[in-house]
Amino acid sequence: MPDDVATQLKGTFTGPDRFLNRSIKEDLTTDYVRVATSWISKPLMIGAESIAETENRGDQFVPAIVHWASDPDHKPFPYVGFFSLYPTASTIDAVAGPGTLSISYPNRTQEGSDIFTFALSGVAPKWLLEGNRVHGFNNLPCLAVTVSAPGLDLQPTVYGSQLRSHLFYNISYVVPEAFTGVPTVTFEFEYTC
Repeated sequence: MPDDVATQLKGTFTGPDRFLNRSIKEDLTTDYVRVATSWISKPLMIGAESIAETENRGDQFVPAIVHWASDPDHKPFPYVGFFSLYPTASTIDAVAGPGTLSISYPNRTQEGSDIFTFALSGVAPKWLLEGNRVHGFNNLPCLAVTVSAPGLDLQPTVYGSQLRSHLFYNISYVVPEAFTGVPTVTFEFEYTC
């Protein structure tokens, strides 16, 4: 790779914060589209996708994700904290906005619509060595998170789950059997470093 290209790829984001909203056509023979939204800023990126399908796309599909710089020193190299929604349902309404993310399961009859499972990783070792621990989204390095999940039950955070040889924290909200309405989890984010 030429040095000038490598330098550009290692550069700092200098653009203004951006909101993107795109329609993704599944193929040329149908009118079906998925809607992808994203919020991009220097310290924080949020992406989401809304789909209404009959079959789950599997664990490689990422309908919602958040990335942030989890170590402000960026030494010995930058750490990127991230968490994503592990897709259990096949109809998901996920929308990213400026510092926000909303996820709901509008079709409660589908398998997998009884739990929201988030895989969190990229926590800077320095933060953990200072005695900090991950307990849900309450205390993350460089990111203040406000979560609203009305009527849902937050489960204990579990570390050591593995997906594609990558360890992560499992943060899950269970939809109780007697729940009525549309189960929804919303997030507000503030970068703090």
